[in-house]
Amino acid sequence: MLLWGGAGSSSIDQAEGHKEEWMEEYEVDLRDYFRVIWRKKWIILGITLTAILAAALASFTKPSQYQAQAVYQLQSAPTVKGVTLSSPSSEVAVAMLSSKELLRQAGKGLVDEARLLSSSLKVTVQKGDLIQVELRGALPPTALREVLGRLIELFSSEIKGQLEKEIQGELLRLERGLERLAALQAQLAQQIQGLLERGENASLKVGELDATLEGFALRQELANLYGRLAPLQREMDSLNLSKEELSEIAGAGWEPLITISPPYASPAPIGPNRSMNLAVAGVLGLFVGVLLAFFIHYMEGGKQTEAKE
Repeated sequence: MLLWGGAGSSSIDQAEGHKEEWMEEYEVDLRDYFRVIWRKKWIILGITLTAILAAALASFTKPSQYQAQAVYQLQSAPTVKGVTLSSPSSEVAVAMLSSKELLRQAGKGLVDEARLLSSSLKVTVQKGDLIQVELRGALPPTALREVLGRLIELFSSEIKGQLEKEIQGELLRLERGLERLAALQAQLAQQIQGLLERGENASLKVGELDATLEGFALRQELANLYGRLAPLQREMDSLNLSKEELSEIAGAGWEPLITISPPYASPAPIGPNRSMNLAVAGVLGLFVGVLLAFFIHYMEGGKQTEAKE
């Protein structure tokens, strides 16, 4: 048992010795890496500087980007009894405000059309009725703010123009309805007057209206006509009231948008982020340079091995 134990211990010692020799043979020495980096420092530095210069050229040749934004609340059309006016929906508002044609009209006479159309116009809806409008582009912030304000004005004018057409159409409809009711009223009044004249011609006194058959029939016809005249008058009063309310709305200056945050453009550019671009380019250039340096070192080592053989 002792002999077997001694042999086993010797085998273990030998295995550990081989392991240590293998580890020493393949042990990584960081100093070798630093020596390679130092010998190839000009390659690494050249690639890093080239990447930084390329990023600087790409970043500084691009014009600065600015942004103007505003927030509005979309309003429903006024309500009038007996009249239905179409309210601008959020989908319609987004489609109209995002229109390139409306943007072209907003920038006409203010900025170059090509530069304006290359700008980014974003319209979003928040909480159902809040509309946020953002205009980004390579234009001065004051120009972006003015264009955005004019864009909102054109949109409001378009919506108010559509509402005005609807109001005028409804007023015309109400006017025709009043004319028709007035004609019916005049017809009923004429019939009543005719019955009253017939009673006078028959020399029927008030008491005789109930005492004779002719008087009773006359009274029934008069009651029927007066009964038709009363609801007719109420309908005319309702139409006149709706007409007055519509006329007030037309002259009151209803606005489809309520300003929550007026058009504002920060004087600081939002892009491009030149410092970030240079930093990223420097890190990438350094990384590529180090990889290339070790690749060249590897190839040089292979050539030296072939030369020795």
